[in-house]
Amino acid sequence: MTTLLPGNELGRYELLVPIARGGMAQLWAARLRGTRGFQKLVAIKTLLPEMLEDPHVERLFLEEAKLAARIHHANVVETLELGEHEGTLYLAMEWVHGEPLSVIFQQAAPSGGVPLNIAVNLIGQICRGLHAAHELCDESGRPLGLVHRDVTPQNLLVTYSGKAKLADFGVAKTIHGVPDRTQVGEIKGKLAYMAPEQVANGPLDRRADVFGIGIVLYLLTTGRHPFKRDNPAATLQSICAPEPPVRPAKLVNGYPEALEAAVMKALAKSPEERWATAAELLTALTAGVPDALESSFDDGVAEWMNQLFGPRAADRVAQLQLAQQLADRGGLPGSEAGKGSGGSFRAVSADYLEPSSARHRAPEALSNEAEVPPFREQNRLRRGVVAGATGVGCVVGLVALLSAVAHRQTRDAAADEVHAGASRAEPAAQRQTALPLPQSHDTWAEQARPVPDSPAAPSSTVAAPPVPTVKSHARAAQKVSPPASLTTAERPATPVVSPPSVSSVGPPRLHVVDAWNADTFGGRR
Repeated sequence: MTTLLPGNELGRYELLVPIARGGMAQLWAARLRGTRGFQKLVAIKTLLPEMLEDPHVERLFLEEAKLAARIHHANVVETLELGEHEGTLYLAMEWVHGEPLSVIFQQAAPSGGVPLNIAVNLIGQICRGLHAAHELCDESGRPLGLVHRDVTPQNLLVTYSGKAKLADFGVAKTIHGVPDRTQVGEIKGKLAYMAPEQVANGPLDRRADVFGIGIVLYLLTTGRHPFKRDNPAATLQSICAPEPPVRPAKLVNGYPEALEAAVMKALAKSPEERWATAAELLTALTAGVPDALESSFDDGVAEWMNQLFGPRAADRVAQLQLAQQLADRGGLPGSEAGKGSGGSFRAVSADYLEPSSARHRAPEALSNEAEVPPFREQNRLRRGVVAGATGVGCVVGLVALLSAVAHRQTRDAAADEVHAGASRAEPAAQRQTALPLPQSHDTWAEQARPVPDSPAAPSSTVAAPPVPTVKSHARAAQKVSPPASLTTAERPATPVVSPPSVSSVGPPRLHVVDAWNADTFGGRR
């Protein structure tokens, strides 16, 4: 399976929505389905198709799974299992309903940035998870000496309920027990968050991660990166230079002195001068800003997240529910029923990082993660077009209906007027031609008929009354005779028959027309 689509199954998991794509792997929202309708939302990490033939990448993927699966902590994204399906390796992890810290930082910037207490609380939680990872041991209890090597805002996730979690051990290494898979000359991690010894490709230990978390803390509490410059080369030079960064108190008025001391020690260029562990940094943060790390403050973080992102959390849930409903109906392009289509899937827009919005862009370029373009704007346009077309169709149909009704009423009114005019006409003796019966374009089948000569009138050819249809004049087939009150002299010479053969010769024909008209149309006139 080289190309994955929403709806594809990997073992006991079903892919729902692509979330992010990096240089080596892709992240999916997926679900685990069990018996009796049980299902659970998870995150699935898969290697990109072009990486499947690279044995080095495969070894890194396997090492990540082995290391991450050993870590069990509330502030670390839990790894559920490593699997393989038709040659595709995948890593199943817990689903984190929240945002990367990079998105949080960018979202909060217009309103003054992340509040200091919130920033200290989130970094304190990450310190707990990072320390748990650093303390990881093998089966015999020997410390593995794990180093994450990629402690960046993109890999620090925060749930909408205020829980911070460390993610992505894809470039982690261990000092003991497991050989380092990094190739000669290869540097792992994002340049702007590397420790000086990491840039120099020297020996690493947990203090390199302490340096990375110090950079993130400096960024959140001051709004500025301590080392980032206009280009990567200048950034690396700033990291490796012996001069320390600008002290936070010079950038932010009222910056706590104890917090500044903790941050500056975490950013010491020499590993020996830094905090030895993430736990020590956590202790310093607790002493510097004690209110921020109290357990009761967690509710404040959740409330702030809700204020910052508003209905985005509920919208995310709705999108994922829609994807699951489409999967249940076989509407995803990778499912058996949806192969080759994907039309229904276009309604799903699970936009994990919302790259279409500038306010949700990460402050630094992503090297290991890149966003998947969302479908939201396309869907809004599509729904607008459909709604507009539907509305126009309804309006056109309504106008056509009203026009038809008005036309019918006008036609009937004209016919009634003709009938009324015929009954009010002058005596037929003063007229030299017969009055034709009222005509309508959809009720008459004939337009003219020759009338034979009659003794009572000179030979002539006049327009005979057309034949009414069954629909409009069902009674027209009945024979109409002259009224009994008429004398023989007044009767037309031509025998009176049913329309369309009614004689049109002689003065009394008007009465014949009236009689037939009354018999046909009743009291309509």
